[in-house]
Amino acid sequence: MLGAILKLLLERGGPPDPIRQAFREGKRTLGGWSARHPDLVKLLKTTIKSLPEVFICIDALDECLPSSRRELLESLREIVLDAPATRVLVTGRPHIRHEINRYFTEVAAIGVIPTTRDTRRYLEMKLDRDPTPGAMDDDLRAEIMRVVSTKLSHMYVEITSPGLVGYSLIIRYRFLLVSLNIDAVLKEVTVHRRREKLYEMVQGKSLRGAYSATLARIKAQEVNKSKLGMDVLMWLSHSERPLKANELCSALGVEIGTTDLNTRNIPVMETLLECSLGLVTVEASTNTVNLFHHTLQEYLSANTDLFDSTHGLIAAACLTYLNFQCIIDLSPVRHELWLETPLLEYASCYWGTHVTREITEGGNILALKLLDGLDRHISSRILN
Repeated sequence: MLGAILKLLLERGGPPDPIRQAFREGKRTLGGWSARHPDLVKLLKTTIKSLPEVFICIDALDECLPSSRRELLESLREIVLDAPATRVLVTGRPHIRHEINRYFTEVAAIGVIPTTRDTRRYLEMKLDRDPTPGAMDDDLRAEIMRVVSTKLSHMYVEITSPGLVGYSLIIRYRFLLVSLNIDAVLKEVTVHRRREKLYEMVQGKSLRGAYSATLARIKAQEVNKSKLGMDVLMWLSHSERPLKANELCSALGVEIGTTDLNTRNIPVMETLLECSLGLVTVEASTNTVNLFHHTLQEYLSANTDLFDSTHGLIAAACLTYLNFQCIIDLSPVRHELWLETPLLEYASCYWGTHVTREITEGGNILALKLLDGLDRHISSRILN
């Protein structure tokens, strides 16, 4: 990536003398010279300093491997600190925002909604570049323009204000749904199949391939991140009501069978968003965590083999939480203390619902332990 940026900069005005000298010296090395990462950063700094102003634009940063992404951001920060006239712009889905914040400060959020005209212009561009024009007629083109325009989604933009490390931009593509759908239609090779795919899109079926590919990427992460990402999707797709961010974080911090709460084991919301690779969003006004689109809920519900013992695991987590000593010790009259235990209300109200759907041996033991002292337990007060 850094090598590509350097090449683009050098194509504009030719290499500065220090870079010419570096390559001349490299030619004398046995087997030639291949720039290492520190060399590229140094060469970029030298090149950028010779220019009055530089804008570095990187698209789809979220598609980068996490290790490479962090190395790239660290390098960009180093470059901008050394050459303050540099401005960096990146696009990516929202789960990488916390990584951006480590290197680019003072992030401000601005909501943007694409107009119908924006969507129509995008569709016209895609249709004009149709890879199989023989599979299109005027009626189908008009139908695509009408139907896809009604599937308009929101686009959310976050922009950093000017600061020590320049600018950073993150675009949240809910508008991505339009792109995924039109691409799925244009991959078909007959007018009939394209029309069928168009109406599969209306029913949400055409996104299955995109969801399957994203889930494969989640599973391909490091083991702990892969598990956490799939656990996020399991809870959100099988919970009895929408979960607040602190409820979900608390639920995923529960180690089933332990005797007390370990607050250091509770993941932060930024980590959950990162591990779920954009399939999860947080509603800012209510702090509610949602799946990316209602069709994802349908996809996860239909593919029961994605998760093992779903309701049994959720029930066991709820029961473990209710059996924590810190929960048992809660005063039934001091309601302000309940705020420090975010999962208490959900666990109290819904553990029984999950148990009726699936019970494990461990869950059965935890349920009996809770019921043995239920009349004195704080959850009985919540249920009343």
